[in-house]
Amino acid sequence: MINILFALNGVFNKGGTEAVVLNIFDNINKNKFHIDFLVHGSHADNDLHKYLENAGSSIFYVTPRGISYRQNTNDITEVLSKHHFDIVHSHMDAAGYFLMRIAKKLGIKTRIAHSHNTASPFPSILSVHSFVHRIALEYARIKLRTEATHFIACSEAAGKWLFGVNICKSDRYMLLKNGIDVANFLYNVSIRDKTRDKLRISRHFVIGHVGRFAAQKNHQFLINVFKEIYKRYPIAKLMLVGNGELLDNVKRQITKIELPEDSVIFTGTRSDVNALYQAMDVMVLPSLFEGLPVVMVEAQASGVKVIASDNITNESMLIPETEFLSLNDGVAIWANEILKYINGYTRRNTYKEIKNAGYSAKDNITGLENFYIKALNQTK
Repeated sequence: MINILFALNGVFNKGGTEAVVLNIFDNINKNKFHIDFLVHGSHADNDLHKYLENAGSSIFYVTPRGISYRQNTNDITEVLSKHHFDIVHSHMDAAGYFLMRIAKKLGIKTRIAHSHNTASPFPSILSVHSFVHRIALEYARIKLRTEATHFIACSEAAGKWLFGVNICKSDRYMLLKNGIDVANFLYNVSIRDKTRDKLRISRHFVIGHVGRFAAQKNHQFLINVFKEIYKRYPIAKLMLVGNGELLDNVKRQITKIELPEDSVIFTGTRSDVNALYQAMDVMVLPSLFEGLPVVMVEAQASGVKVIASDNITNESMLIPETEFLSLNDGVAIWANEILKYINGYTRRNTYKEIKNAGYSAKDNITGLENFYIKALNQTK
């Protein structure tokens, strides 16, 4: 049995990185690989944590660096010292450096860094502390390359950002696409109708977004685009799926620009996001940066019209109907493009395209399992 520790920046929620990690966990050969989790945060009543623990995994909680760097180091050291791991696999982007450094000191030979992004997250509040934090992450991004032994990225752009061109050409690097259970997301008119009835949006033009409320996701721009749409087409609805630190800021913005409260639907974190894609008419992703967002893959699998920021890599374009716009085009152009679909959009089964593009989680897992074994052999 090969023991692997997955490390995440926060607790295990239903975000993009967590979705990737969960897909790996669900599909990996559990007769050969055992996965435990290290998460940054305190123990919480979390359904996903319960699911993982019931499946036989341990979850280790460590103090976030933002609370105490010293305690974070001590907590990680204790976990790595008390438990045996053949592989430490970081899903923390640049911040994985801090984990890799400790793992290296403790003699863990196989240390894998995984890039899920193309930039470090923006701080919620601009301050001297946040500026120092950004400098520290940039330092960590560069140093990570010498502390990790192997490297994985979700896209070419994500790999080049975190690891550099030379590592991406080496035999210690793997491009692992963000696979999903494709069949679970395929367009189903019955599910669409039932979900729209349940949400009382059957007669509305529904613009959707799935993602945590963080600066990277650019909700502020999305709200302004929706305000322009609503002025012209007042039976439009905006559905925002997720949670996050900027949720209250978004709600204040909606009040400030005098959008009717019932024009925006906040669903929170949902376990039925596949059904919510069915309910949408257009999915809009105006992100400031991304690696290769899982929600792009999921949305295209559902056949919904996707309009995304061109800050997102064009590697994420899996079906020809997907469109990219520049944020520099401004609110009016984004609104104009979205409003083209108020009279409907022909959705279709995209299974073959998503699968052939390499985004089936079940298909991808064999490659990852082989990479783990190769990494262990190279670090003996």
